[in-house]
Amino acid sequence: MIDVVTIQNAHHYGDALAAQFRLRHRVFIEREGYEVPAWDGMEYDQFDTPATTYLIRRDASGEARAVTRLIPTVRPYMIETLWPGLLDGKTPPKSPLIWEATRFGCDHALDAATKDKYLGELIAGCLEFGVLRGIDEFICVMPAGILRRVLMRAGCDIDFLGSPSAIGRFPVVAGRVNITEDSLARVRHNKGLTGPVLNMAEDEATRRAA
Repeated sequence: MIDVVTIQNAHHYGDALAAQFRLRHRVFIEREGYEVPAWDGMEYDQFDTPATTYLIRRDASGEARAVTRLIPTVRPYMIETLWPGLLDGKTPPKSPLIWEATRFGCDHALDAATKDKYLGELIAGCLEFGVLRGIDEFICVMPAGILRRVLMRAGCDIDFLGSPSAIGRFPVVAGRVNITEDSLARVRHNKGLTGPVLNMAEDEATRRAA
């Protein structure tokens, strides 16, 4: 299952919030060489705020193995703040129906089959979250090859929003992931998933109490 974790509901999920910061350190600093803030083996930045939602795939021991970070574009987000040029002159969106997905990653220590399983669940979880929340699209910045090989091959409906640009070690491109019931069904079919993957009980309880 994919845990839906926020600052408000993190106490329901034990160490999950810290675990995803540790996973991000392994993936984005130790492996990918990102020059971003870190503390005590955890990676974070200015976009980790109370407005952020984390989708976290943990293993049986509770350690985070796959993660992505979701931010509503009505709050400050990475493309708007750091890389608006990736949109080729278009104005960065500001809408409750458009969220940004960042820090999409999986533990490279996993074997190939487990990694594919967890990434498939994570992608399906993102689409499930979008459908349940009435979100129209996620925008993201990734190497174009990752968008094609991982997300599009899984079944996502993606539009490229600009031209590739060099950020860090690899050319990246801004993309839009269109959230529809059809794309969710394709991902589930392609990844062998028979039903929902999100664990949202605590998230929904927190939202109702707010």
